[in-house]
Amino acid sequence: ENDLIAKKFCFGFVNSYFAIYFVAFMANHVNAFGVDVSCPEHKCIDYVEIMIAVIFLQNVFSRYLIHSWIPALMAPSKEAKVELEGDDDEGEEIIAEKKDWEVQAELPEFSGINEEYGEKVIELGYVMLFGAAFPLLSTFALINNFFDLRAHATKVLTTTKRPGYRCSKDVGSWATIVDIMSLMSIMSQCCFLAFTSNALYYYFPSMTDVQNAFLAVAIEHSLLMIKVLMDSMIEVPEPVDLAYRKKDYELNMILERLDDFDPTEDVILYTADDGDAYYGPTREN
Repeated sequence: ENDLIAKKFCFGFVNSYFAIYFVAFMANHVNAFGVDVSCPEHKCIDYVEIMIAVIFLQNVFSRYLIHSWIPALMAPSKEAKVELEGDDDEGEEIIAEKKDWEVQAELPEFSGINEEYGEKVIELGYVMLFGAAFPLLSTFALINNFFDLRAHATKVLTTTKRPGYRCSKDVGSWATIVDIMSLMSIMSQCCFLAFTSNALYYYFPSMTDVQNAFLAVAIEHSLLMIKVLMDSMIEVPEPVDLAYRKKDYELNMILERLDDFDPTEDVILYTADDGDAYYGPTREN
């Protein structure tokens, strides 16, 4: 499953961001199939802003279309034709209303939580990777999430079958992907400031190109150092760590007792969060 998540993310990353990176960093330096695609006066920041807005909004509307509007239109009807049986009514049909469980049985299966995570991570990537190039992007993402919350609730409740329960201790590979994207966002934002926009020249107009690149690298290294320091400062609260070690110890003791398990004994396992774990003969409360 982790390999599938990684492959889907890599495909979504290239499919969603390649065009923006190409215009931002490569359009002025390469010829696409012999055609000069460089920006006027080699200033691509305006084109990058337009591309980010268009691609982001296009992804948002296509997602609503695929996951909300089309399933709502294709939802099974609550009415069904029923053919009457009998000598007098043979061959006649009446319109009968389906029961709720009959309608729900005809709904498609839930696509899975990984698809939902993938969409949100790609949307987060637009803000993390291109926020410096188009500052309004975070506002667009916030507004979209207000509507997307209800759209996902409608999808799960009305247009798909009820998903089965699956337990997980965390978000799995997606946490690693978000952490990698946070590193990429630092490098991407600094490259946008140094090589695509004129933001650094605005504050230091007398800088040379070499000094501009050196300043961008210095900012990037500083931000990476701050991130590493913040990650190292995160500590698990002592009460949480103590409770975890206590539960882990109790679990290990129970598993040791299970090695001598006798299925003929009348036993019960108590696992109340507010009490000690107990494994042994049934006892009265």
